[in-house]
Amino acid sequence: MRRLLYRSRATDGVGTAEVFDIVAVSQRNNPDRGITGFLMQDGDRFVQFVEGRAAAVEVLLDDLAHDTRHTGLEILYDASGEERWFAGWDMKHLITFGGTPAMEELRQVLGSTPERAEVLALVDECLSG
Repeated sequence: MRRLLYRSRATDGVGTAEVFDIVAVSQRNNPDRGITGFLMQDGDRFVQFVEGRAAAVEVLLDDLAHDTRHTGLEILYDASGEERWFAGWDMKHLITFGGTPAMEELRQVLGSTPERAEVLALVDECLSG
């Protein structure tokens, strides 16, 4: 299984309604692709974590690289693993204003193993910077 965390910025004209549409399409398509994860939005900043079969994540990454609704895609974490961290999240939409509610939810799901703490710290850094 491949795990990937990236950040990007929404392009001009991408508003809240379009982000909800992105999440809805992901939630509909991801079960067939075997992809789970979350999309976090804070203003025009996106942070997304996806996990699934390596080939499925690669196809998704290619789609994301060509998606004109965001720019500056930067991969922050790319690793393999044995188990899903977000098994019940076809694509959870975490909206954050100041970071606290979404970050608390992530802390509860991720727990405190070193690898998971690294991902959590990267997400936190994206929101604070």
